[in-house]
Amino acid sequence: MVGNVTTGGRGAEALRWEGGCLFLAIHVQPRASREAVVGMHGGSLKVALRAPAVEGAANKALIHFLASALGISPSRVRIVRGEKSREKRLAIEGVGGEALRAFCDRWKLPFPSPPEGVTALR
Repeated sequence: MVGNVTTGGRGAEALRWEGGCLFLAIHVQPRASREAVVGMHGGSLKVALRAPAVEGAANKALIHFLASALGISPSRVRIVRGEKSREKRLAIEGVGGEALRAFCDRWKLPFPSPPEGVTALR
């Protein structure tokens, strides 16, 4: 693992690289007035979404929000844990370092550097 972002809370890793894939710990706030990364919730990024947590609508909105913010296809973002929970773990493939830096800068997050020598990850 290279370039983890940890938080004070419980010390959980909010963003981490593993095997060329970026993993995010996310706490979803459905039915919000806007879509944004609104801070930290424990050791997770707190993401506000307009969609309700009904029939997968919030999951779809989360995937599209992150894909759009990172400039990648939604097919490269998948929920690996917590599909029916507000606490989720997502795997993101194919995000480049510059796109991730822009995402982190926009939402005022520490930047987890990609593994050495990698410009676009699968």
